[in-house]
Amino acid sequence: MRKAIAVAISAAILMGAFIGPVTAKPTTFEASGRFALPNTLAEGHFWVVAVDSSWGITGTEFRRTCTIPASQGLDGYVVELPDNLSTVPVDVNLDVTAGTKFHKTYMIFFDKNCRTVGWNGWNTDDDQGLMPLGTKYVLVTARLGAFFTFDLKATERG
Repeated sequence: MRKAIAVAISAAILMGAFIGPVTAKPTTFEASGRFALPNTLAEGHFWVVAVDSSWGITGTEFRRTCTIPASQGLDGYVVELPDNLSTVPVDVNLDVTAGTKFHKTYMIFFDKNCRTVGWNGWNTDDDQGLMPLGTKYVLVTARLGAFFTFDLKATERG
């Protein structure tokens, strides 16, 4: 019996030497959502967005409660990410469709304590980039437009 186990272990080691190490497939997280109205209090610069009065209804409720807000879908949408994506570099892509021709969307990134760790946005149609380390929540909102649907895709860099 011991000889069979030793042979099996040796074979596994040799196979690993010939095949090479097994690499894990990068984790991908996808979410979809919708919200009806733009955050009309937001201005075109991040420093204004960081002021409490410009978070909009959904964003303000989220920051105050640090939970998915009851106003989810009104003027923004909060996506909660899995914990494992908070500690690794992650590429994020936001694809947005709006019921109006002109729209400008953005993402604000928050850590597990609902503190702002970054932002990305003011683009039309879609947005992409590297998500800041420590991100646990993403607030998707807009400055212009109405009747938004979005797909968010976060992929661990491999």
